Amino acid sequence: MLPARMMPRRRPGTLVPFPIRVRTPGSTRRTPGHVIDLEAYRSALAADEGDEDWNALVPLAEAVWSWREPESIDALEACVARLRAAIRCDWEQD
Repeated sequence: MLPARMMPRRRPGTLVPFPIRVRTPGSTRRTPGHVIDLEAYRSALAADEGDEDWNALVPLAEAVWSWREPESIDALEACVARLRAAIRCDWEQD
């Protein structure tokens, strides 16, 4: 490590002042807020409802890995059985 007298001098940082706005009870905002329509998001979630077992597969496997208890293994096996039946049905339709 260099001694303090040999270290290069740093330039001071730049401070950018921001004006302080004091809101009074009668004041209003200049720009209106934006309304976010969550219906498209909700409908996308509803479309993914069939993926519940797929979404649960990894957390169930992690629970089996962590806890190594019969209940966790039973839950994982039940999930895999449901997925196996759904995949078999999908493949038979094609």
